[in-house]
Amino acid sequence: MTKFINRYTFILLLILTFLSRLPQLLSENLILDGDEAIVGLMTNQFLSGDGIPFFFYGQSYGFSFIEMLFISPFYGVFGMTDIAVKLGMLLLFVVGVYYLFRTFKSYDDSKYQLVSWMLILFFILNPAFAVWAMKARGGYLTAFVLCSILIYLFTKKSELSTVQKTLVGIIPIIIFQAQPLFLAGLIPLILVYCIRNSSVKNWTYWSAGALASMFIFLAIKWNSSNYWSPEILDFENFEWSNLSQLPKQSLIHLSGWYTYELKLESSNTSFYFAALTLIILLFSPLFLVFKMVQNKKIDGITLALILGLGFYFALFPFLKRESFRYLLPVSLFGILLLANTLQYIPLKKWYLFPSFLLLLLGIKSMHSFKHYRIGDKSAFVATAKDMQEKEIYHVFSYDPMQQWQLMFYSKGKIITRYKSIEDRIPAYVEEVNKAYFDPNQNTAFFIGYNPIVFGPDSKWIGIEESLMYLPNPPMKDLIYYEFEF
Repeated sequence: MTKFINRYTFILLLILTFLSRLPQLLSENLILDGDEAIVGLMTNQFLSGDGIPFFFYGQSYGFSFIEMLFISPFYGVFGMTDIAVKLGMLLLFVVGVYYLFRTFKSYDDSKYQLVSWMLILFFILNPAFAVWAMKARGGYLTAFVLCSILIYLFTKKSELSTVQKTLVGIIPIIIFQAQPLFLAGLIPLILVYCIRNSSVKNWTYWSAGALASMFIFLAIKWNSSNYWSPEILDFENFEWSNLSQLPKQSLIHLSGWYTYELKLESSNTSFYFAALTLIILLFSPLFLVFKMVQNKKIDGITLALILGLGFYFALFPFLKRESFRYLLPVSLFGILLLANTLQYIPLKKWYLFPSFLLLLLGIKSMHSFKHYRIGDKSAFVATAKDMQEKEIYHVFSYDPMQQWQLMFYSKGKIITRYKSIEDRIPAYVEEVNKAYFDPNQNTAFFIGYNPIVFGPDSKWIGIEESLMYLPNPPMKDLIYYEFEF
């Protein structure tokens, strides 16, 4: 039995993760948000042979090429669909889960690796990653997977191969290009590993990998757009009262019920699971520090993980916006600290009962995410179809996220632009403007549904009381809605 499990570990983890996300995949609420739609469009561009967009549109960060590679084969099966994007991301997530499981095994002396399986199930069912396990958001899942691989290499008990030593230099560079915040918490761990394993030979491998990666990225980014480069941190306007909001903000993140900076109504099971996770996140570091003081011996890896976890909690009050997604690394560092903690706690049979109850809570939480709703997919599909029937292929979008969603659900056939003259893809602005001033082409102004515009002589077209558009809008209307030309 053990041999079978060891041989097919990845397949088992893939099945478990897939089953846990099935309620979302089968839900009528399944939809790509604006950023996910961008990655879907990037993949379509890549597969169409129109160039390789290595980075998220309009950015010189957010390395998304790996995510595109994972989505691509699912496009071959399901076409350019949201389910293809979600399944591609789920497969990528499982790669990270697999290496996380292998890291747990290095701590685990229990029979049948029972502790490792309990930990990985706890992570798979963690609501903080319920949605994010399938979210193509320009580098976040890439960073998570590479963090998992790097931590596995750092905790590997056997000697690393030449390729693995080179990867130790390559991976941090890719993480930085994908999502720098994941790398920030890893810095103490990288320092501990390099100090412990310092030698001329090792430094040669690490340096070669890092330098080669840096030069490759410099070449890739030579003419990349820097349209979107927001300031994330604000150290000047910090107030101590912000700290009082940290537990509440942490619970929102850990529950998984949010989109961008907007908190959604959480399910009870997700909230309870999040609360238990927060207790573990607080208990594990304190317990491990106590054990190091008691044993009068500092474990470098453990201390580095504690510092990494503390970094994210310390950083959050300085964020300009309540971007709950920036706490994603917390779940990774937290589960690794829990694995360290369980080394000191002998496994007893009675532990199985509360563990089983916790897993049931996680399963129930995963099921509740079928109600996770951030938009109306059917309205976007219907709008795209209706526009194409009226030969409208160029659209002015009032909302910067719906812009990309409409493009995706039209399978890239409709080109949209936002209000500003500058955009993630300048060519789209030019193309929509050109079509607007061409009397032989139809255009439209696209916005969220508002019933007050519908009257006897209204030219607005409403779609499912969710979206609406105005065919061939007058210039005065576009100027009123602040479109730049």
